[in-house]
Amino acid sequence: MEKVNLWVHSLRGKTWFYPVVYSLLGLLLAVLCISYDIGVLPLVGRIIPKVFLTTLEISKIILSMVGAAFITITIFTFSTTMVVLTMYTAQYSPRVVKNFLNNRKTLQSFGVFVSGFIYVVVVLLFMSNYTQDQRMVSATVSILYILVGLVYFFRFINSVSTHIQAGNLIERLKENAVRAIEDYRQKVSAAEHMPQVSAEKRPVHYCTSDQDGYIQDVDVAVLKKTAASLNLIICLDKVPGQFVTHRTVIGSFWAFGEQLTEAQQKEVKEQIRDSVIVGEERLEISDFDFTIQKMVEVALKALSPGINDPNTAIHCIRILSLLLRKLSDLPKGYYVYAGKDPERENVQRGQVCIEAVDFEILLMNTYQPLLNYGKGDIMVLREMIKSLYVSAETASLDNRLVITRFTEFLGRIIAAEAFDLEEIEILQKEIRKVLNLTHFSSV
Repeated sequence: MEKVNLWVHSLRGKTWFYPVVYSLLGLLLAVLCISYDIGVLPLVGRIIPKVFLTTLEISKIILSMVGAAFITITIFTFSTTMVVLTMYTAQYSPRVVKNFLNNRKTLQSFGVFVSGFIYVVVVLLFMSNYTQDQRMVSATVSILYILVGLVYFFRFINSVSTHIQAGNLIERLKENAVRAIEDYRQKVSAAEHMPQVSAEKRPVHYCTSDQDGYIQDVDVAVLKKTAASLNLIICLDKVPGQFVTHRTVIGSFWAFGEQLTEAQQKEVKEQIRDSVIVGEERLEISDFDFTIQKMVEVALKALSPGINDPNTAIHCIRILSLLLRKLSDLPKGYYVYAGKDPERENVQRGQVCIEAVDFEILLMNTYQPLLNYGKGDIMVLREMIKSLYVSAETASLDNRLVITRFTEFLGRIIAAEAFDLEEIEILQKEIRKVLNLTHFSSV
């Protein structure tokens, strides 16, 4: 099921998907109009008023004008899109280019314009077979089509003007990350947490990946069924977003009872490989760390000497603190999903252990790049310390200790920088707030 969902999401994210679908619909509409014009659909002729029918000569003029309008709009839209993509790459990050291309409004606009042109060309192609006194509906439909195209054109302009603003881009990245985090929390809420998983001297079998790429998702349902059928413990030590090769160990398994045969071991390994979905690119739908990385890159770009926009970086840090706060209460270790006995209802049999997201690694991956490039800016450092306080408010005891260690690390970095005494005092005041919160709650 997870593979199907990812395939549908990946298909809808392709740049060509909406233009191809809309072009096929435009071609279908052209066939229907031609069928009516040549008299294949006589029943429809009784429904359409004669006022909407035009002569052959007028139809050719109207269709030619509509076709020229569609191709002009398409060229303008394509040129505007190229400009926006160039700006995204130069001002934000190459990783966020796909966020604009995957925008449904942009791709649907392309689809309407291309399909409209295809409709006009196909109808004009068959007009050589018409008589001079023939009355047709194709021209009227093309007028309605171009009106719809104008609506989508204004919609596209509004979408572009919205997307080029840094604040709106950050907000969309935040929404994507929040959805992925909520999906992750919903998945782990159905599992039991364990700090460690041990085979307890049982023979352990290891499974390696059969392809190179990024882990996009894990189909837990298939793994639970496999674990229940053979009474196994299946343990996965990789999370979505991690890069694996065809020799990387992605999981291990061992039996509760009788030892597995060679054929059973091979079958289980194939099931694990099928359940761990590996692709060429990371997906935001199941990998919130990827979206967080995009936001970090936007902040780093804003801090670069060529852009020099610390306010955008500060806004990114504030949003990052809200995202990390949603993860700071989750413990590291493993989430255990119990399998169900296929022969007896409500009886657990077998287990699937999935490695949890490590908040310490996530914290370091988020703030370390920002610290490297922003340690000379007191406002950026101050906002980073404030964001640690926000994350610590809802953090578990273990994660508060992680935040404490990172805050103390920040303090050592600040002490090594050439700040004025007043600036150091401002930063130390924010650091004391974080340490007071974490130390008080961990006592």
